[in-house]
Amino acid sequence: MPKFVGVILYTKKVIWMLIRLNRSMKESLQVVFKKVNKQESIIAAKREVKKKTEFVVMQLQWLVNDSQYNCNIYIYDIEKFKPRRNESTKARAWRHFSYNAFAKLVTQRRTTPSLTKYWKDIIELCKATLAIKEENKHLRNMRE
Repeated sequence: MPKFVGVILYTKKVIWMLIRLNRSMKESLQVVFKKVNKQESIIAAKREVKKKTEFVVMQLQWLVNDSQYNCNIYIYDIEKFKPRRNESTKARAWRHFSYNAFAKLVTQRRTTPSLTKYWKDIIELCKATLAIKEENKHLRNMRE
């Protein structure tokens, strides 16, 4: 069982991140992130997304387990919605970054270590998932 969970919130054009204010990794850009307390990681991840953004998550897509931190990382397409900041003492407001801007921030080492390590996988899976959704939408429209 992983010790931590992380969830990348994304849309067709952007990845949403916020800046940490507390001591650990202060000023790093991060995503939804939480230590897991003896719960299945996907349940903990969904609960944390709801707590930090007020989104009710039905389905997360698993990306990878970062073995260095024992952290399961998931992605979640929030479509056109904007996350709400619910922990103003721990982080600044949510900000969106294009995929190219995200890649640049990674090379500048402004993201947390797991995001830095898996940034290419993150971008690839987000874009691939969106492409599949578009194809499925196209197929549904052809059947109607």
